[in-house]
Amino acid sequence: GLNKLEFNRIKAEKLLVKYSPKWADEVDSSLGDSEGYYSPIVNQPLVLIGNKDAKMPSDWTDFTDSSYKGKYGISNLSTGTSKN
Repeated sequence: GLNKLEFNRIKAEKLLVKYSPKWADEVDSSLGDSEGYYSPIVNQPLVLIGNKDAKMPSDWTDFTDSSYKGKYGISNLSTGTSKN
């Protein structure tokens, strides 16, 4: 399925219509679109695992700092996802 970033992209391209599924009141509305263009179907957190004694980033963008070069790995999108 799509994630929130992809839903927002196709919403901006005006490819979605407003829709409220019958189960909309059973899920956390903050995870969907505030204007009603999409609703959450799963909550899939990203996990950061590291050495507790090492300097850890406080934000995902910290990985762009050269001090983290060669010190982390990211799984291939073909592993555990449907994205190719």
